[in-house]
Amino acid sequence: MRFALLLAGLVLVPTLVAAQISCPSPAPPVGIDPTSMSDRGRILQYAGSLGFQPAASPTGETRPLTVVSTPGTPAQRRFRLSVDAAAQPESCAHRNTLADLSTGRIVSMQTMSGAYDKLRLPGGVSYLWIDRLEGTTARGVIIPGDMTTDARVVTIRIDTHDNLPPRSFAEARWLFNPTDDELWISCGEKSCCIIIEGDP
Repeated sequence: MRFALLLAGLVLVPTLVAAQISCPSPAPPVGIDPTSMSDRGRILQYAGSLGFQPAASPTGETRPLTVVSTPGTPAQRRFRLSVDAAAQPESCAHRNTLADLSTGRIVSMQTMSGAYDKLRLPGGVSYLWIDRLEGTTARGVIIPGDMTTDARVVTIRIDTHDNLPPRSFAEARWLFNPTDDELWISCGEKSCCIIIEGDP
């Protein structure tokens, strides 16, 4: 399945891949700044060259996200659904090394029916870029597909599982917790990346 994204006169066509994947994916252009609006066209062109797994189990997920509608103690909290969200891992994200992530990689694409402010995700299509690993955290950059919307920096938690075998396919999931949802991606051979809830 393929879909076209029309942005600033460019048609970017991410490829949604369901079966055989040729990994690794190409590295991003040298010197690209994911937070720079002047580099946005190059970043989106690069994103358009990547494959993304369909947003369906077990490789991706689509679901309505939740927010707290009544605050208080856990027993008093009530929740409501907010936006519909699809998370699609970059098809070769599970093959990234820690060195790849340190220098910068796009690991997922999100498609949102509206903004989800708790994770700084804008409405529409956006991409999650990860770089600058420091121990168990990294810088995440939410790169909107909308050329008029600024990139947003978030904190990423990196969980590494050296005792497990390398992953055989890429995954992305929305994880529920008592205050809001988190986005989890299999971002490396033995690594998981999570946008930490509560980022500004």
